Amino acid sequence: MMHNLRILLVVPRYSSTNQPDYNYTFPLGLGYISSVLKNAGYQVDCINLNHLRGDSAEILNKCLNSTTYDFVCTGNTAAGYTETEKILNITHEPPSKPKTILGGIIITAEPEIVFDSLRPTYSVIGEGEETIIELLDNAIEGKDLGEVKGILYRDFHGKMVRTPPREAIEDLHSIPLPDFEGLGFH
Repeated sequence: MMHNLRILLVVPRYSSTNQPDYNYTFPLGLGYISSVLKNAGYQVDCINLNHLRGDSAEILNKCLNSTTYDFVCTGNTAAGYTETEKILNITHEPPSKPKTILGGIIITAEPEIVFDSLRPTYSVIGEGEETIIELLDNAIEGKDLGEVKGILYRDFHGKMVRTPPREAIEDLHSIPLPDFEGLGFH
């Protein structure tokens, strides 16, 4: 099933240089997320800031102003807090105001504190391969997000809601291989 939504998956910069830098560990979680989104029929563009020359904010602004995205997804570790904050803040600037989804250990380790501080639209806690598909499907169909296990969001009153944790994926063969090519590895 093909979805009309456009999703931008952003791999944050892992070093402080504005030059291309390939000396980092492949972001496996984001690679899996890209694969499951594409397999579910979502239109996904990936931007790996590590592979581009220039300021992250300028690169991301240019991308968000040239294409209308419905969602921007990113993830990181706690060490990447500042870069993640920059990415999430920039997504509020374009006229399209895409919704944001934050995943990874940065949010999984201290969900409420990081969610309150970085203020993404949604957060995926723990393994995200099944959760992100269910979250997107429920969000676009206007279904109850409280039924999606393993997320954080704000209700209509602005109150933070954390759903029960999602069970670990038992059959790892049920998920596709990571999207190496989409994240800039050929």
